[in-house]
Amino acid sequence: MAFLVFSVSNLTLTLFASIITAFIAPAAAGSGIPEVKAYLNGVDAPGIFSLRTLIVKVGFGMFLFFFFSFIFDCFE
Repeated sequence: MAFLVFSVSNLTLTLFASIITAFIAPAAAGSGIPEVKAYLNGVDAPGIFSLRTLIVKVGFGMFLFFFFSFIFDCFE
């Protein structure tokens, strides 16, 4: 039962994160290192340093971190 709950919660959160990344801020996909290298070399890439990208990349990651830490504390 615990494996099923773990699998379904991972699938749900992964699906939610991929939908947000695909539709709200596609520039948030990936690590961001190639984009920063390109920016430092003078390439203008629109949207890589926008507020939407920051919210999707950092904000949702922090939400998942706190959510999972709470969930795992409940099962101990």
